[in-house]
Order: sequence, then structure tokens, then C-alpha cells
Amino acid sequence: MDSTAFWVWVDAFRRLLQVPLCLFIALMFPKIFYSSFLARILTLAFIAFEAALVFRPHEITNMIILYLTGFGAILFLIWSAIMLLFCNPLQDFRRLRRVAVTRIDAKPAVKYEWEAYPTELGWERASWVLDLLVNLRGVGWNYQKPRYLVPQDVQKLYQDIGIDVSSFKPTRGNTLDISTFYKTQSMLLVTRYLLVDLCINLMDINPFFQGSEPPLNWIFPLSPRNLLLAPYNAFLAAIGVYAVLDLYGTCVALIQASLLGPNILGTWGEPFMYPRLWGPLSAIWDEGIIGFWSTMWHDVFKHAFLTLSRALIPGSTRTSKFLRLNTIFVLSALCHAAASYMQAAHTYPILTSISFASQGLAISLQSLIVSFLEKRGVSEVTRKTIVLVFAVVWAYFSMYMFLGDLAASRAFTLKLVPVSVFGLVMGRRWPGWLGS
Repeated sequence: MDSTAFWVWVDAFRRLLQVPLCLFIALMFPKIFYSSFLARILTLAFIAFEAALVFRPHEITNMIILYLTGFGAILFLIWSAIMLLFCNPLQDFRRLRRVAVTRIDAKPAVKYEWEAYPTELGWERASWVLDLLVNLRGVGWNYQKPRYLVPQDVQKLYQDIGIDVSSFKPTRGNTLDISTFYKTQSMLLVTRYLLVDLCINLMDINPFFQGSEPPLNWIFPLSPRNLLLAPYNAFLAAIGVYAVLDLYGTCVALIQASLLGPNILGTWGEPFMYPRLWGPLSAIWDEGIIGFWSTMWHDVFKHAFLTLSRALIPGSTRTSKFLRLNTIFVLSALCHAAASYMQAAHTYPILTSISFASQGLAISLQSLIVSFLEKRGVSEVTRKTIVLVFAVVWAYFSMYMFLGDLAASRAFTLKLVPVSVFGLVMGRRWPGWLGS
């Protein structure tokens, strides 16, 4: 590696980390950065300035680094606003901590407790703050009601702080038993690897995924060919995104809970800390676009968007709910558009912005459709069918813009698994990819 390439990589990782690092430092030294409300505002202003610097011209070409950098700059700016202006994590937040105890019969046992912000500066505080920053789903934190099964003693801890989790219906699958967890995650690892492999091979022979043309050229002008090809492209892209995120989530879960385990990682080595990223597909049939976003779609960034929108627009009026709903998707649009804007390739961030920002309008329109059908006494099956058709048509024109922009960034040309099993079976040379 020559010196120029070295400094490009240094610049890449500096941009990637500079915004979360600012928030990390603020949380590590609260006597300085949380000393007054003015100090918080000035800290947030500095973080916003650092976030803006992320988007200055660069020579970075790595698509993944650029995507994470652009997305993360806006996401952690949102997270910083929440932490600095609308809550005090040092006083309000607690995380689950696994504690080894000795029973009366001298046999080792385990219990859990809420760990507050450590008073002493050191590794314990750094671990607590780092967990708060990277654990965007809020798994194992007292500020987020779990959407997954937790052990009985952990249920009691949630109930002690006023969160009843004894009778709720989980929307994310997980297991409390380590052997069942290992079998389930191992099966997911194999199936998702093969699914990613298949998607990459299909994308390699499809011009749409090479990013050679503007995304809308594959839809407009409307023609029989485009009307048939566009849904296939969108379906393949959506399956690819789903499989990749599921595969990487499974890898993290297996490494941390099965290989390292609670003896090394503490609470993060427990199986219940790794609920599935995705909810059931049946939610789309049950609730259309609402079910897609609220239940089925991954929940990695959802809490940040929800929290800031609630803080900015309180109240329970119909207008407040409408504005809050659209704010959630505008925040999501900003993050995804920033990731697109950072790319070295020619991308279309405006299309990604429209794609995500329009989802709030879609949910409002769907609610009106459902209300109209209910007043007309339409049967449940017919109503769900109409809503499903509406959801599919809306996704056809809206999410296709995002997926097309993602293709323009050449994301779908990446080989996100090391070896193509399907390619080797077809007789290609190692590692099995087209052109090997």
C-alpha cells in the first residue's frame, strides 16, 4: 500500500468515527459537557459542525465505508440531539448487567440487575457509554420496552420500573435456551449464506444491478417489459438486502452468544439479547404498509427516529400524530440520502429522499382507505386484499427509487460472502463468482 492509499484509509475511518466519537467524549466527561443546558447546546452545535465536515470532498472509494459514514453522521447527530437536549442518560438510563452470585448451597448462580451510569472514570464507564451508543435497538436497556422474550428474573426487573412484559406478544423471535439458540442461528447462517450467494449470482447477470443507467429509466416510460421487469428487480433487491442484514446479524449472534458466551461478555453473551432483526412477513397482509414498517421491517434505527419525533412534536391530536409520523420518515430519508450522497459513484440521493419521506403519506392514505372500507361494511378478507394491493403498488413506485439509487452506488456488485457455492457447483473457478 502506497502512502497516498494509506492516508485515504486514515481519512475514511476518521470520517466514519468522528461524530460518534464526539458524543462518546461528551458522555464520558459529563462534568464538562453536561454541566449546564448551555453546555449541552454548544456540544450539540459542535457535533453538528463535525457531521457537516464529514461530507466535504474526499478521495475515498470504498462503497461500504462511505455508506456507513454518511448514514452514521446523520444518525449519530440525531442520537446526540436526543442525548443532549431531550433526556439525561446519566440519570435516567440503566442497562442490564449479569452478576454471578453464590447460593446458600455454595453452587454458582446468575442474577441480573440494572446498572446505572458508573460514577468512576474508567473501563466500566467506557463500556457503559459504548453500549449505549452502539446498541441502537435498545436491547437490555430500561428506556426501551423489549419486543422479544426475556427470562423471568429479567421480566421482574422491567416490572419494577413500570414496564410490564409478562403478557405482551413478542414481535421479534428469539430463544432463551442456548442449545436451541445455537441450532436456530446455525440454520439461519447456512440458509442466509446460500440466499445471499444466489442473489449475488442473479444480480451479476442483470444490467439493473450494475448501476449503469439512472434508476427511473427502468420504470419510465411505462411499457409491458418495464412493468414485468421492475417488480422482479425490486423483489430480488429487497430479498438481497433482507438476506445480507440477516446473515450479518446471525454471525454477530453466533460469535458473541455461542462462541464467546456470558463468561466473557456478560449480559451480551446471553441468547435472549439477540432477537431477530426482522418481524413476520404476515404483518404486511394484516396491516399493509403499516405492518411492513412497524412490525416486519428491521428495527435497528427505529428507536432513534421515534424518540426524536416524539420529543419535537408532543401531543395526541390528529395533527400531531400526522406530523410525528412524517417526521420519522423524513429523518430516515435524511440518513439514507446522506449515505447515497457520500458515494464516489454518481448516485441519486433525491430519489432516496422521496422514497423514504413518502412512506408517512402512504400510511396516512392507507388509514383513509381502511376507514372508507370499514364504513362501507367491506369484509375483512376483501379489505386486507385491497390494502395489500395498495401497499404493493406504492412500493413499486417508491421503494424502487431507493433500490435503484442503491444500484447506482454499485452496492449490488459487492461480493458480500467470500465464496460462491452456486458458482462452484456450476463449474466456475475458485472462488466461484462470475468472471473467476
